[in-house]
Amino acid sequence: MKLSALALVFLGGLALHAGAAISPIHVDIEEHASSKPPKATPGHPALSNIAQHRSLTIKLTNNSSEALGDIVVKYFFIGHDMKDHKLKVLQHGERKASLPPQRTATVESEGAVNTYTEAHTEIAKPKGKSKGRPRTTKVAASGQKVVGYAVQVFSGTKLEEEKYTAPDYKQIVAESSPSLMQQPDEKKPSKKSPKKN
Repeated sequence: MKLSALALVFLGGLALHAGAAISPIHVDIEEHASSKPPKATPGHPALSNIAQHRSLTIKLTNNSSEALGDIVVKYFFIGHDMKDHKLKVLQHGERKASLPPQRTATVESEGAVNTYTEAHTEIAKPKGKSKGRPRTTKVAASGQKVVGYAVQVFSGTKLEEEKYTAPDYKQIVAESSPSLMQQPDEKKPSKKSPKKN
C-alpha cells in the first residue's frame, strides 16, 4: 500500500514538472516562397540569375489567461552559397509583439531576396556564315540560395517556442551566429573617468 502511494506521488510530481515545461505560446508559420528564372532562349537555359523571394507569416497564440507583453520573434533564413553548399544563416531579423490572454497575433517577417545561378553549359552558334561546331561555355554556380527557415519566440529572456524546417537547422543557427539566439544584455553604465585637476 505504501509503495503504490509513493508511486502516485512520484508520478504526480513528474506530471507537474511536464506541465510546467509546456509553453503558453503556440506558433503557426506560413512560408511564402517564389523563384523567378529568366526567360530561356535557345542555347541559354533559364539557370542564371534566378531571383528567389522568401517571407514568413508567423501566428502566435497565447493559450494562457495572462497577457504576455514582452514577446520577441526571431527568424532566420537558412541557405548556402552555390559554390560550397555549406548551410548557414543568410538573413535574419526580429519582431516584437504583445499577446492578450487567449488571443492570436500575427507577425510578418521581412522578405529575403537572393539571386543565384546553377552550374550549366551555354551553347553559342558560330558567327557569320561559318558552319563550324557550336561553341560551348561552362557557367559556374554562383550566388546564394535559401532552402529553409528557423523561428524562435522569446518571452522576456526565456525561449518559449522554436520551429525549424529541418532538425539540424537549430545547430546551424547556433554555430553561424550564437549571439543571435540570445537576448541582448542590458547595457551597463560606462564608468566615467575621474576629472583631472
